[in-house]
Amino acid sequence: MAPLLLWRRASAPITTCLATLVVVALAVITIASAADSPVSQGPAKAPDALAVATAGEQWRLIESVLTHPRCINCHSVTNYPRQGDDRHTHQFRVVGGPDGTGVPGALCSACHQEDNQPSSGVPGAPNWRLAPAKMAFERAPGVAMEGKALCERLLDKKRNGNLGLRGLELHLARESLVQWAWSPGTRKDGSPRLPPPVSQEELSVAFKAWTAAGAPCPK
Repeated sequence: MAPLLLWRRASAPITTCLATLVVVALAVITIASAADSPVSQGPAKAPDALAVATAGEQWRLIESVLTHPRCINCHSVTNYPRQGDDRHTHQFRVVGGPDGTGVPGALCSACHQEDNQPSSGVPGAPNWRLAPAKMAFERAPGVAMEGKALCERLLDKKRNGNLGLRGLELHLARESLVQWAWSPGTRKDGSPRLPPPVSQEELSVAFKAWTAAGAPCPK
């Protein structure tokens, strides 16, 4: 039994040493992990102040599109569309009818196909129609809305088909008649129709920035 007792006494310091090394190693790992952990950023910040400050500028860009003849000619307060950059009354005195697509014998689709017609100068896009009167962007026949009134009209869910900000964003990006505004084709004489003053991509960027700032209407 003496040799066994001596071995146990000799191994005791080794066991103690190993235990100490394990404790030290765990401490080092813990400290290293803490150093690598990201520092808490605290609660989410409010919308960027710059975005809020430039919301008015973004709205003016949006307004420049909504009040351009390519858009407002069909967003008329009357039951008939307008034509041209001078916004004259549509030829042949056509009317939108109860659903904006014309009346029997004079439907919009009788002339307006799904594509522009260069030979005749007749513009075209899928589901060509007059916008609902409740979504008119005019304050009087031939006179565009602007500023607060136009902004509130755009955001009014009772008028815009119950569209929230995301819905409006998608409408401006995907609706065939909206897309047509940037590909309006040529007139019968071959001269090009003018698109809105900014690209559809720029409109999308501006709308998203305006939305991020809370979509404030002008005072």
